[in-house]
Amino acid sequence: MELYYGEISGNSRKVRLFLSLIGGQATLRPLDLAAGEQREEGYRALNPFGQAAASARCV
Repeated sequence: MELYYGEISGNSRKVRLFLSLIGGQATLRPLDLAAGEQREEGYRALNPFGQAAASARCV
């Protein structure tokens, strides 16, 4: 699983904490929320609302 997260996002922090508590594995992909990376087309294709955190299943 890939986890797209923002360092300053409280929701992203909750997801990362949950993963650590259950021993979950994820490839972390940081987003620069201050620069607006969550509004870029590639990320919006993954999460149309443009919010962090988002996960993508690796196949």
